[in-house]
Amino acid sequence: AVRFRSRGSIRNGPPGPLNSIYADSGLLAGDWQNMLGLELAANRGPLSMQAEYFGSWLYGAATTDVDLINAGQQPPPGTPLGTVFYQGGYIEALYFLTGESRTYDVEQSRFGRPRPRSNFYRLRDGRPGGRILTSPGAWQAGVRYNYLCLSDGEVNGGVLNGVTLGLNWLLNPNARIYLNYDFTYRDFVNAFGGNGSGGVNAFGTRLAFDF
Repeated sequence: AVRFRSRGSIRNGPPGPLNSIYADSGLLAGDWQNMLGLELAANRGPLSMQAEYFGSWLYGAATTDVDLINAGQQPPPGTPLGTVFYQGGYIEALYFLTGESRTYDVEQSRFGRPRPRSNFYRLRDGRPGGRILTSPGAWQAGVRYNYLCLSDGEVNGGVLNGVTLGLNWLLNPNARIYLNYDFTYRDFVNAFGGNGSGGVNAFGTRLAFDF
């Protein structure tokens, strides 16, 4: 059996009371599966853009008798569903306000570690009564739109549309602070007519160190 689900965009880690699942197909049995993934990346000066699309076809799908507490998003256990198709994707743009540029590793198909032109510091010039010297580090603003559809045929796992606004402060190549505001709208009506649609507002911040 396979399960398709998605948490919110703010928190990492396993689902729980503070990390809710926004969309969930429940467990589905199937004969075989095809998946398609597409990715596009562009980088020019301080501006970088990235987009991904993912589609999944589950053939010979059927509901199972496993209760995952998401009652109502599936028809009764053992119901044949034929081919179930789910899809999702995102597009995002990031811009360095301080003029830096991201690098891109062609061999590994990923963006490299961003490096500030000057690491953040704030200190006195060493003379009595000397002036304060400050370097801002690197500042990066970003916007992202994401879409996910886990509803097809008789299974309603939910449809998500989300927008994230972000501001990143890179103190040096190994330390940064993230500030993100996210709004996600969930479209979900279960098989019993219960309406779980609505918007979710979230704000998250993170201090990250990596080497």
